[in-house]
Amino acid sequence: MNRLIQLILVSLLFGSAALNAQAQTGKIAVFSPQEAILNSELAKQRLQKLQEEKEFVDNKTQHDKLRKDYADLVEELKKESAVMSAAQQAEAQKKITTLRADIEHNLKKLQAAQNDVIQQLGVEVGPRVQKIVEELVKAEEIGLILRAEAVMHANASYNITSKVTDKLNAGAGK
Repeated sequence: MNRLIQLILVSLLFGSAALNAQAQTGKIAVFSPQEAILNSELAKQRLQKLQEEKEFVDNKTQHDKLRKDYADLVEELKKESAVMSAAQQAEAQKKITTLRADIEHNLKKLQAAQNDVIQQLGVEVGPRVQKIVEELVKAEEIGLILRAEAVMHANASYNITSKVTDKLNAGAGK
């Protein structure tokens, strides 16, 4: 009988400790700060504005032209390589290599312009996002937030990214 009471007390003690730990930890959530910012209306407006700037449009037009020239030259080389001399093939390969390098350089310029806008948005909107996340942690009793990029699998109900984006769009966290 004494042994049974001890066993019951121990199980009650462990059970209440587990419930207490669960109550203290709260819910678990996943969050992608970059995705929340990039999906915001402000980010969409800024990126659209960038895509309308003359320098960006010129670089994009040049990039498209280079890609077309590259594809045309590769196609021509495929068709004509059998009747081309070794020197002609080498010259065509040299042109292809030069075009590829030009495409990569141009693409880096386009990506750098976009990255500058994204980085500026992060600096500008970051404190608001942090405040929104803190409000969600309190309101939803979240005990742990994991970066969405670091999580192998999470049910969509765990992801608070869209909630942060919605509050950001609504002007919350100002």
